[in-house]
Parts: sequence; C-alpha cells; structure tokens
Amino acid sequence: MKYIILFLFIISCSKSETINSNNEDELTNSKKIHWEISENDLIGKFDPFPEIDSLQFTSEPIYLNKISNKHRVALVNIEDQNLVFLFGDLGYFEVLNFNWNGKSYAVSHCPITNTTLVFKLELGNKLKASGFRYRENLVMYNSKKDSYFSQMQERRIAGQQYILGNSLPLLDTRWGTIKNIYSNIKVAQVLDEDLGLYQQTRGYNSEEVLDWEHMSIGINNDKIKNNIDIIPFKKISSKEKFSCKLKSTFIIGDKNKNIVRVFILNENQTLSIHSSGNYLIDGLDKYDWNGYCFEGPNIYKQLVIKKGYLGGTLSFQNMFEKTNIIK
Repeated sequence: MKYIILFLFIISCSKSETINSNNEDELTNSKKIHWEISENDLIGKFDPFPEIDSLQFTSEPIYLNKISNKHRVALVNIEDQNLVFLFGDLGYFEVLNFNWNGKSYAVSHCPITNTTLVFKLELGNKLKASGFRYRENLVMYNSKKDSYFSQMQERRIAGQQYILGNSLPLLDTRWGTIKNIYSNIKVAQVLDEDLGLYQQTRGYNSEEVLDWEHMSIGINNDKIKNNIDIIPFKKISSKEKFSCKLKSTFIIGDKNKNIVRVFILNENQTLSIHSSGNYLIDGLDKYDWNGYCFEGPNIYKQLVIKKGYLGGTLSFQNMFEKTNIIK
C-alpha cells in the first residue's frame, strides 16, 4: 500500500512540475519581444532606465547662474516658450518626459550616435530608455502601450501598434549661446520622488563640444521610408559662420557658437548671420534663431523650420538603408 501511495505522490509531483514548467514557458513567451527588425542589429537587454516625468521649469537666476556657459543644451520652442534641457540630465537619463499646457512631450538623447530629438506624444503617454540599442542607437520604450521605438528612425520597431508623434525642431547648442540670444527661457529641472532634486556636478558642467568634422545634419525624407538626406558639415564650409542653400532648404550655422538651423526659404530669399552671431538677417528683416522676425517689414512673421537633427555622419549611414549625402 505504501508503495502505491509513494507512486501516486511521484506522479503528482511530476504533473505539478510539468504544469509549473508550462506556466514558466508561457510566462517567458508572454514576455518575448517580437521585433519587426533584424535582431542581429540589436544589442543590450530589457533593462529600462527610470521613467522621468516630473520636471519643473525655472528661470530663477540662482539656478541659471550655476550652469556653465560651455554646457551643451537642447532648446525647443513650444507655443512661443523656449524650453531648455541640460545634457548633463539628458546624458544621464536619455529620455525626459514633460507636459506643457496640457500636452505631452519627450526629449531624448543617444550619447552613442550623438542624436537628440523631441517628440510630441498622445496625452498621458511617456517614453524611457529600454536598455536596447538598435544599430547603436537608442531604443525607447512606452510602458503604457508596451511598444519599442527607434529614436533616429522615429518609428515603432516592436510591440503594440502605436504611432510615435512627430519630432519637433530642436536647437542643439551651448548654454552661453542660448542665454545671449534668448530672453524668454525656462530651464528644465529633474524632480522625482525617488531621486530628489538632481543636482550633481555633471548636471551643471557637461561641457560637450560638437565635433563638426564628423557631424552631419540629417533631414528625413518623409516620402521614402528608411531614407534620409545628410549634409556633412565639413562639406559645407571650413569657416566659422556658414550657410548653404539646396533648392528650398537653407542651412545656416555658426561653429564658434555651436549652433545650426535648417529653414525652408522662398526662391529669392537668403539669410546671413549678424557679426554678433545672435540673430539672422534678410535685407531689412532681422530674425532670431527660431525664425521669428523681430524687426523689419516682415515683423512678427516666422520662417518655416525644416525638421532635421544633428548626429555623427557614420551613425546616419549605419542607421538608414539609404543615405543621400548632399555635397
């Protein structure tokens, strides 16, 4: 009798182990990511960064005066407000979420490809760094939709269907340039219940200088998937102040100030940089670097900024199936 009981006990344990094993397999499969890209192009693992979504914006001199003039910053103009993000924070967290006037946004930075983009999101959605890299570039994760996105390609590459919002024009430059050009500035501070006010030294003194020799500006071709036009800066000009017109696209910048913009101009329009480097000139019109005319016959009008972003030349060539190098 005792042998029968022992036999039934063993059978029961065996079934229990099988059920547990099946449950574990189902759990593993439920977590498996079904990539829509070649996994040979992926590195890393799902090890997400903190989801940073509690920013506050300040214009208090006691805070702004602590920022080094050489600190690399990202500026985005939203509803006539210039919002500035420190690369000390962006380099540390890679993605910062924020709301502005009831709308959701995320600013992202990949330190490997040296690319920075800001996205408009559906209200209540957030992004964070996933721990993966796709062709060395940041892969962002939306936990609400369980979706993964390529930063540079600006598209979903795994997970539930969700369209990433359009990226917005962004100015990638230095704090000393920004504070001399703009007066309407608010700087983002990272506030989080778990982190407290993030004020480590790096946050104030991230003195990254753009490597113009190996940098390009990428302009997505919206009509052709996985296609981008890139303009290497070393092909534009060796001078400190440079400009280049390609059909309706006009690229203008100042290497000394670490600043570049891409505008869409009319056929007879052109721009030059004032000797101070603080604003742009077209005849009697004076424009700030956001394209707003603040003096002249076209006062209060704004130039159209073409969507483009900075990155390493090789990073663009590695990311996109077809790169059109414009010479």
